[in-house]
Amino acid sequence: MAGKALPDGFSQLEEFVADWIFPTEGERLAKRISTDYAEIERFYSAAIGAAPQALDLLKERSATEELPADEARLSGLMLMLAEVAPAVELFGAPLEAGAYDPRKMEIVHEQAD
Repeated sequence: MAGKALPDGFSQLEEFVADWIFPTEGERLAKRISTDYAEIERFYSAAIGAAPQALDLLKERSATEELPADEARLSGLMLMLAEVAPAVELFGAPLEAGAYDPRKMEIVHEQAD
């Protein structure tokens, strides 16, 4: 992607734009469970530090207002952060040990965020 993909102040997240933004929860889940835990930790470490500033920026928008492309990408990264946070903060792995494997469940209807 040429130029800046994210709003000013989020350059530390630019490297994740191409591979960590997905339009649905199912796709975010698939990314989490198929990604090496060290890579999840690397994304989490970069994103968690930017989260307060990102959420402050995003909450200034109306829920019905379409986000500019750079802010939409930032929002996508924050949604992915929410997806991987339990893996880092609770499980210490992409999947919780002993939990039901979510790949065995079929998502029959899903809307993009």
